[in-house]
Amino acid sequence: MSQMAAIFRISIFLLFLLFFLNGLLFSQETVTGTPCIENMTTDERDNLKIVAEGKLIFNTSTGCLNYYTNKKWRSFCETAEEPRPPVDFDEQSGKLTYQINGQLYTFSLESKELYIDPTQNLNNDTDPGVNISTSDLPDDCRKKPTRPYAGRDLVSFDQVDLEGNKPLHGVGFWQVISGDSGQFVDSTVPATQFIGAQGITYTLRWTIATKCDTLFDDALVRIRPPCAPEPSQSFAGSDQFNVEEATLGANFPRSGKGIWTIVSGLGGFLSDPSNPKTKFKGRPGETYVLRWMIRTECGLTQDDIIVKIKPPCSPVPSQAYAGEDQIEVDKCKLNAENPIAGKGKWQILEGEKGKIFNADTNTTTFYGRPGEIYVLQWTVSSKCGSNSDEVTIKFASYCPEEFTDFRDGKKYKGVRLAGQCWMAENLKYRAEGLQSFCYDGYTDFCEQYGALYSWNIAMQGEEKESSRGICPEGWHLPSDDEWQRLIDSSGFNGIELQMNGKSDFNIPMGGARYTNGKFLNIREYAYYWSSTQKDEKTAWNRYFPFKSATVDHFPTDKRHSFSVRCIKDN
Repeated sequence: MSQMAAIFRISIFLLFLLFFLNGLLFSQETVTGTPCIENMTTDERDNLKIVAEGKLIFNTSTGCLNYYTNKKWRSFCETAEEPRPPVDFDEQSGKLTYQINGQLYTFSLESKELYIDPTQNLNNDTDPGVNISTSDLPDDCRKKPTRPYAGRDLVSFDQVDLEGNKPLHGVGFWQVISGDSGQFVDSTVPATQFIGAQGITYTLRWTIATKCDTLFDDALVRIRPPCAPEPSQSFAGSDQFNVEEATLGANFPRSGKGIWTIVSGLGGFLSDPSNPKTKFKGRPGETYVLRWMIRTECGLTQDDIIVKIKPPCSPVPSQAYAGEDQIEVDKCKLNAENPIAGKGKWQILEGEKGKIFNADTNTTTFYGRPGEIYVLQWTVSSKCGSNSDEVTIKFASYCPEEFTDFRDGKKYKGVRLAGQCWMAENLKYRAEGLQSFCYDGYTDFCEQYGALYSWNIAMQGEEKESSRGICPEGWHLPSDDEWQRLIDSSGFNGIELQMNGKSDFNIPMGGARYTNGKFLNIREYAYYWSSTQKDEKTAWNRYFPFKSATVDHFPTDKRHSFSVRCIKDN
């Protein structure tokens, strides 16, 4: 309200000022210029690069006074019909004094500053109690008066306590702008009492002034006859700034019903408008004025708060992607997606003694212990938040290039295939009392092809899958599933798994011994036991035909004697 009034007053001032200057400076029909105001032609005026708001010139091309306002040049030319305001011009000081509607104004032609004297309202018959002299006003023009706040609009049936703010710079005073028979206890006190007549609505103005400037704000006060029940005084709570969601804090009315309304702001939503502590949501970056009104049949009270929703944050971090899980690997290179927005960082969530080479790089190397399972997290963060994704890394167990069976001192090579560590040779272990066979009874064949064992001897009386059986300590007889994993996941076919193939698995065609004691199929087939039995009499085996890419399995009599390959425990 105070800003609109100031604009209106300044507009009136400019109009009358132009009237006066035109009559004062050139009263003849033809005027060639004036020494008091800068003279220039229309072209010179239009060629000015920077023009201050309110600049005055005499246009020698048109013989009119020009003034610059709202980014446009405007022209004033005196006519006989145009009245002049009551003015007084002091040639020594260069100050112009005039009045509009009883208010006294002073304009300095030298400094181009306008001074509105708040203490000299010549028509003020509504509040003769204001007693402020110009000597009371601060003359420090480097500071503007404190912006005034007249408080809330109030309703009472006798007197009210006003809610003006205390000036930090300048002098404050109350005035009655409209309404009869009202008076202040002390018009210079921001929170003074005001006493009025019943049935009248007053406009009260709280003004804060210095010698150089004046600002004001208005409040409405309604004095009405007593009524029951009176609505409780409304209190909307505190302003809230930069919140994602507001929990409002109005008072619960002792008398009347309360309701929230949205006074200004787009896209706001009140969860429960009748709840003084309701939730409020709004658009990011939007500012809202919310009003809490308490109403009875006698009237209402109201109070406003400001809620500013936090602006949208930028940049929002990219969605994190940690890459695919890596299972049974010897080496691990992480492969997270590099974020477009935000920065990524690795950390170890699960697993012992792992090490990330460079935690800030999406494709860094990760080191871990053989056989250990790790869970790593890739987090992408920005000032707007963060999000994460996880990846599982399982390192394959240690697989020796060569190891010794301490039972007989024989050495074997190891090879990792399909994430498992296998013996790269057939088992040769033979001991006194242990029934095993060399093909056709030749010991040299045991060294070349390994020994042949029945299923019960290979399992050493155990029946559980993946039992150690006859294998060295730390190794076991593979199950049918472990054989299948080798076939499916090693990347090699039956030929490539055979002796001198690409896989280094080196299966020799060792043949078999059948239940009738006959040895068959050396250099033609290789047969291997699994630890998986089908029933009491049969167990599953794998067989490899010479130079065939096909690998098959079938259940066979446990009394047959086949080769054994061991697989390392995890």
